Order: sequence, then structure tokens, then C-alpha cells
Amino acid sequence: MSGRLAAADILGLTEFLAHKPADLSDSQRQRVALGRAMVRDAPIFLIDERFPIWRTIAPARHYDL
Repeated sequence: MSGRLAAADILGLTEFLAHKPADLSDSQRQRVALGRAMVRDAPIFLIDERFPIWRTIAPARHYDL
């Protein structure tokens, strides 16, 4: 599975891969942004607002500052 498909699966976005950004909700757009960072294999994610799905993806690997 490609990195793009794996990230979409983890974030629950596989059914929206063919959709345009204007067709997505705000939370779906946030998940797309996180997916882009995941595909690029970013070593760290700095998120400036609550991101509820993050606790589902990596519950033991996040820190609230």
C-alpha cells in the first residue's frame, strides 16, 4: 500500500480521495493536512489547535504543551 493510501486509511479518508477540497468538511481538510505530513514522513507535527483524531492515531505519542 502506498504512503498516500496508508495515510488515507489511518485517517478515515479513503472514500474521499477523489473529492475536491471544496467538497470536504473542515475536519476532513484538517485530516488531509495531517495526511500530507504523514506521507512526507515528518519527524514532528506541531498542531496549534485541538485535533481529536490525533489521540486515536497515536495516543501514546502526543504531548499537550
